[in-house]
Amino acid sequence: MANSYHKFLSNDCLQDEEPPGEQSRKKEPIPQGNGCCIDAAWGEGLTGVGVFFHMPTNHNAIFIKAFSTSASSPLQAELIALQFALEVAKCLDFAGTVFLMDNATIADTIKKKDFEPDSGHWSLRPLWSQMIIDFPQDFMKVYWIPREINKMLDKLTKEARLLERANPIFDCQNISHLAYPNRMCFASALKNNFKGANCVIKHVLCF
Repeated sequence: MANSYHKFLSNDCLQDEEPPGEQSRKKEPIPQGNGCCIDAAWGEGLTGVGVFFHMPTNHNAIFIKAFSTSASSPLQAELIALQFALEVAKCLDFAGTVFLMDNATIADTIKKKDFEPDSGHWSLRPLWSQMIIDFPQDFMKVYWIPREINKMLDKLTKEARLLERANPIFDCQNISHLAYPNRMCFASALKNNFKGANCVIKHVLCF
């Protein structure tokens, strides 16, 4: 799974099946450090969110599935997914995390840092207003990546969209967490402390 994350940082990734206008877009340089890949699947008012955190210094990682009914379009679903990932990073004190997503509209809007007049789309303004209050702008380090290399989360998001009635699962398979119970377990920390504005956690796998 760590290899899947390194694929995001490679320079020879395929860029097939990109939306028009993004096929020739070059992948921007991504800083080293903790990374978080984000994706969302939307349909019939239901949003499935998939998030993958990877900490290369200690090889810890987390997969998360979340569910939301707050989005009314795929674009809103993508921004809600980013909001959720930021909330998780804040809850777990993952300072300096780089967030990677294949939605250019949202990634470019964050770089401009002018959310009111240039929100990417009028329907995103209420969400941007909420996020500006909750997170400092330097916390939102978001980079665009080609859709082809974000397919790792595609299955995760589609599964998450079907979990409306499912009970949440918080699973830790991290050997260091199991061997040393006094160390913070990400799954337990999210179970006990996380509260999202628009998403409900349905499955956490800490490893």
